[in-house]
Amino acid sequence: MPTFSNEQQELIDNIKKKLWHRAEEVWLQIMENPTEDAAFYEHIAATIARNGGAQRLPDLWEIPLTNFLKKGKHQLVLDIARFALKYVPDAPNLHPAVLQAFKEIHKNVPQLDYYIRASHLRDKFNLGNCLAQCEEYLYLNEGEFFQHINWGIGKVVELDLTQRKVVIDFPKMRNKTLAFEGAHQFLQKIPQDHFLALQETQLEKLKEMAENDPLELTKIILKSFEKRINLADLKALMTSKLMSEDAFSNWWNKLKTKLRNDPWIELSPGTRPDIRFRDKALDYFDEMLIRFDKGFTLSDKHKILKELETHQKGEPLPLEKAAPFVARVRMWHRDCSKDDLAGRLILVYLMDETSKFMPSPTVPLEDSEDSILNNISNPVEFMGRMDIANYEIRALERFIALRPEESANLLALLYLDAPPRVGQYAFEKLLEKKEFIVAADAVNTLLDHFDRNPQTYAWTVKQILKKKWPDVDLVHSDFTLLEESLNHLERVRQKYVASDPDAKENRHLQSLLRAIFTEDKFANIAAVLPELSSNEVKRFNNSIQTSPAFISTVKDSIDNLFRKIRKDVFEEDAVETGTKVHYCTTHSLKSKQEELRHIKSFEIPQVTNEIEIARGHGDLSENAEYHAAKDRQTLLFKQMEELQDLISRARIIDSDKVQTTYVGIGTRFTMRNIETNKSETHALLGMWETDPEKGIINYLSPMGQSIIGKKVGDKFELELPGGEKSNFEIISIENAFK
Repeated sequence: MPTFSNEQQELIDNIKKKLWHRAEEVWLQIMENPTEDAAFYEHIAATIARNGGAQRLPDLWEIPLTNFLKKGKHQLVLDIARFALKYVPDAPNLHPAVLQAFKEIHKNVPQLDYYIRASHLRDKFNLGNCLAQCEEYLYLNEGEFFQHINWGIGKVVELDLTQRKVVIDFPKMRNKTLAFEGAHQFLQKIPQDHFLALQETQLEKLKEMAENDPLELTKIILKSFEKRINLADLKALMTSKLMSEDAFSNWWNKLKTKLRNDPWIELSPGTRPDIRFRDKALDYFDEMLIRFDKGFTLSDKHKILKELETHQKGEPLPLEKAAPFVARVRMWHRDCSKDDLAGRLILVYLMDETSKFMPSPTVPLEDSEDSILNNISNPVEFMGRMDIANYEIRALERFIALRPEESANLLALLYLDAPPRVGQYAFEKLLEKKEFIVAADAVNTLLDHFDRNPQTYAWTVKQILKKKWPDVDLVHSDFTLLEESLNHLERVRQKYVASDPDAKENRHLQSLLRAIFTEDKFANIAAVLPELSSNEVKRFNNSIQTSPAFISTVKDSIDNLFRKIRKDVFEEDAVETGTKVHYCTTHSLKSKQEELRHIKSFEIPQVTNEIEIARGHGDLSENAEYHAAKDRQTLLFKQMEELQDLISRARIIDSDKVQTTYVGIGTRFTMRNIETNKSETHALLGMWETDPEKGIINYLSPMGQSIIGKKVGDKFELELPGGEKSNFEIISIENAFK
């Protein structure tokens, strides 16, 4: 069984529970960055079908099909589409993507348009069957080669789609007609570049290759027969049409030497050897040299050299194997721009590091570590280009040693602006030097300017919450840091989508920010809860519960933590709101759920972004935009909380179970004013359906409570909206839904 992410598992669980609305929400989240693993879609399609939701598949499938079509993943589009079409063959909304992908995959087939028309694949009905039929035609396409166990290799010369017959020319049997079903059962398709097919189409060329390039011909044969063939089978192939048996012996003797010298061919010992096409050529060191040359960055090349060092286990590399690597480093250093100080220093370090296991003539490079570091004018930019962890730290340590009078300010600057690995190390050096005032200024600056270095921000918050820096004077409370980090997390999540070039980096950033809340069993949250006010507890919990950045299981765990530590707050809420259920229609519940979704997914993220923008305008004490946005955020949270509570207690009125023997929820009744003899008709429904102009009464209202339970013929006194009282009689009761 495939392994699923937490989000994917949540989707599966909702499907199994038939919570279709929630399942669709999770599906949309997953589709922000859809996986290309076809097995996932196969499992989801089967799970949906098993749980009675097959008709939902076409709508759900539109999103990944459209996405992958734009990316040119045509085969993936067809593979995924088949999983839906298996259960819903007639899926017109999938038709455009399927047809376009199919045409792209088979665009080089001359008869493609004819096959599409014949299979009705252009039509938007019964898509699954039409697709299968068109693929059947393609399998038996004119010009394709097939092998029959008795008749040999044959070529399709005609395809009769009307009669569902195929005509094939075999060597000793021309115009052999077979039904489609028989063709599939008795014929094995041969690719056109297969040796057996080439014998039929390019025999003279193969004879020429046998004479002039036997090694290449052997490679064609190997690729045609799963990269392996024994001598006996090779002989049978060569002597069938290319040469005589007598000629083969001489040909083979010449070929053997070429095979043994080719790095891609493995020839087993013995007089009847197996011939195998290697997956890898050359020896280990040659392979590493190829990888070294292909390394895109100096960091890539450094990793390969470290692999070599590990491989040698302390033993020096043989001189003849080391020489090419050393030569390349010297060459790259020679060709490296004079202005590329980071690149030149990396090469100096590479030569120094590799000298431990790669012997070479001791000819020093024209650069030295100190000469390069003394020319650096922008240390942040320089460190950003080093890109090798131990080299970054080595350069930083030496740079500080060369400029001791500037070290504190330099370390603070690197903490704020350098890549996270360097910045974090620089900050620890500040603390080591007891530069606590400089450190505090740097930390407070970064906490006020998240975008300056987001990853270092996340690291900084974690260290503060763990009380790692007791000597650093900070102006932000732990709770403020958590609230701000949650805002930043939501902003980062909204800002980037899967297609962005920075998507991977920012998914990592989201993970770092989430870890502030989730690591050590939510220890950072637990630590601040005891000191918070009731309103702060509610606001904080609501912010987490409504954040799309956390999966439902995590939200549940955090909610349980809140309720455990601040039991007092939630007991108060329970007293205020109670737990009484209320009844509603399916329509009104969906409407309220949509209203809640809009608040959570649009309005709150929007106001959160407005807060962040306003925060950037400066002093918060006189920032009207900031305070207005914060007030609106508070109101939205309150609305969201109220809606969540009402929705959690809502129960849908079952129209089939409405009793009409008495006035109850879901009934429509007519009552007569005994004094005026006028009749009026009302429906008794829930608070969300109430509409006095349409005669819909809330069953929880005083009027609803006065009437509920009354039967036909019952007489009762009722206080009207104006305050006067009148006597009424129930004269009919019926189901309000019919």
